[in-house]
Amino acid sequence: MKKLLGIAVAIVIFVVMATVHTVYGVMIDSMRESMENISKFQFVAMGLSKMIPLLLAIWFVKLSWKKITIEKEQKNKIS
Repeated sequence: MKKLLGIAVAIVIFVVMATVHTVYGVMIDSMRESMENISKFQFVAMGLSKMIPLLLAIWFVKLSWKKITIEKEQKNKIS
């Protein structure tokens, strides 16, 4: 049951973060069209900032999986 809960949490996190990534990407693309002379650093920063939701999603999945497995290990030690 805990594994199904972990998978459900992971799916929800990825769906939310994918939505944030898409919205953020559209915002950056619309800003990029209005900027004609941006530096290479700004271009790289804008590209990396689109990856932040994905990195956060991976971190949240790892954190939730640790919480689920720690609870399972503690129950096994008690019984």
